[in-house]
Amino acid sequence: MLYPFIGLIYAGAAFAFTAPSLQDQFLTFPDVGHLLKIPLNFIHGIPTLDIGFGTPPQLATAVFDTGSLVSWCNSTACTQASSVFHREQSSTNTAFDYTIEIKYIDGSSARVLPELDKLTFPGIISIPRHLMGEALQVTLGKDWPEHANARFALGDFGAFEKYLSNAKGLVEGVKQLVQGVLHRAVADDRTSTGFSAPSAPDFKKRDGIHGQFEWVLGPDPAKYVGPLHELELMPAGKVVSPYWKLPMRGIQLFPENTIPVSDVAPEQRQDLLGKLLPLRLDLEKERSHYGIIESSTPYLHLPLRLSQALNAKIGAQFDPDAGVYTIECDRIKQEPYWLALEFNGLDAILPPHQYIIRRGGQCHSAIKDNPQDDTVIHLGGPFFRSFYLEFHTMAKKVGIAESVIHNGLLRPHSSDPTLYTNLIDHQLPLLEI
Repeated sequence: MLYPFIGLIYAGAAFAFTAPSLQDQFLTFPDVGHLLKIPLNFIHGIPTLDIGFGTPPQLATAVFDTGSLVSWCNSTACTQASSVFHREQSSTNTAFDYTIEIKYIDGSSARVLPELDKLTFPGIISIPRHLMGEALQVTLGKDWPEHANARFALGDFGAFEKYLSNAKGLVEGVKQLVQGVLHRAVADDRTSTGFSAPSAPDFKKRDGIHGQFEWVLGPDPAKYVGPLHELELMPAGKVVSPYWKLPMRGIQLFPENTIPVSDVAPEQRQDLLGKLLPLRLDLEKERSHYGIIESSTPYLHLPLRLSQALNAKIGAQFDPDAGVYTIECDRIKQEPYWLALEFNGLDAILPPHQYIIRRGGQCHSAIKDNPQDDTVIHLGGPFFRSFYLEFHTMAKKVGIAESVIHNGLLRPHSSDPTLYTNLIDHQLPLLEI
């Protein structure tokens, strides 16, 4: 998601504005007759991929971002990062005559010149014309991968209206344009993400995760087990763009193990009951909370009141210098809590090793504070890598299923989640970033 500030910069009052069409924002791939798979390499828990901008392709390493709209790469004019893209060397480039400034939840920001140009995934496929940007100035977030010099965007389609908040009176009919294209029929261009099966030829132990992770240009049933559940996106009237925003009903932490109270000494029972009771945070009252699938961050960013409550429950303490909640690495074995993200009728359940991160021999919670937003939950790495996901543009839905490597569970919301914790592979290691 473009968060929390987007500004439009323009030269003067005599301003000729051209908005990119929705077709230029959507990803539309040629039909090649077979399933195309693009490897995603995790760096510090953030997925990256190789991509080429322009004609001929100028290669870059891009952060894979399901939460934002504009793909960009560093420009020769960029003053704070290595130069990559030479616009004048691309025969297919069309630049707009204004720049935009974008700040992201991961702490990075960019001043971008929007353009239309060819995108190429080396050795796999090309998109002839797509909305991209040339980053004239970049500030990198703390967790930004060292070798990444670009961002590949796969979400927030149709949200170009966000860029226009500071240009009222200069552009006529823009809101009608945006709302119109959101209802226009487009091709069925589903893509999906997930791990390869351990027995698959391309499965390799790598990246500090659990094996080969891929972005697939189409559905890939080999990447999941059990049923594929379809989740509706947020209604278009409540958000500028529904992609990929999911209504949420609650968040719950519950203990893995239960012990009969009668087996515990009386003086220890009060403390034990506090540990055994689940913590449920109800998000249903306002019905305005939603989670946005945000692959570009290795964290779950939650409103402050939620993150503080969840971290207190698992015994994590805030470290103001690091900006994270630290926790003893052995805590997840001694007092493991499972995290349930409650969507409409479906709970996505994460075991402790999916939301506790090890770095340099120390551990911290992947649940981070987001004090600037009271309703948005940014579903980063712990959610993104725990399930097989399908991104269905035309139907405005997200498909979700359990991964073939069994690192997350899906259950109807009415079920008692404690009945299923034995189905997870407990031998999977903590994520190291």
